[in-house]
Amino acid sequence: MHPYSKNKTELFRDGWTILKNIFSIREVKEIRKKAKSIESIESINSDVLTNPALGNIVYDYRIINAIEYLLDGSICYFGEGRLLIETVNGRKGGAFHRDNPDRHEPNGPDWKSKYDVVRIGIYLEDHKHHAEGLGLFSGSNKNPTYLPKSLALPDNAPMTPGDILVWTLTTMHVGYPKKLKFL
Repeated sequence: MHPYSKNKTELFRDGWTILKNIFSIREVKEIRKKAKSIESIESINSDVLTNPALGNIVYDYRIINAIEYLLDGSICYFGEGRLLIETVNGRKGGAFHRDNPDRHEPNGPDWKSKYDVVRIGIYLEDHKHHAEGLGLFSGSNKNPTYLPKSLALPDNAPMTPGDILVWTLTTMHVGYPKKLKFL
């Protein structure tokens, strides 16, 4: 059995999965250091591939091999990666949304077959015990008319430093979800 078999099932059933421990804690510290370097900050509004300090992360064999397995073949990077450092470029997110082209058209081709366009989040902090990572609505990738109610609690992706979050563009999600202490 392949080490990511469970992840492949989760990705297409729930719309998201977490690849655990892709980067070691030592690597996480090094990535953080590079991300905060002057050369990195100067290119923060550009695609991550053009970031002189971090651009090579797009070519990391561990990411490529895992995503090729999850998607059953070769992959293509569309150049939509970005580095988010809250103290530098602020918060991005905060509203429920999907990223696929036919997000408002339930009869569009995105919903007619297995939709295998994904986003990847490399999170360098603990979101298993702390909120404000990415909130996802499990199963919304299969329901084009799903809309969260006024008070909806998304699944806070329980990532720890070194993990990678993968989600399909048809999955309803929200940035910076809060944890309610009384729950």
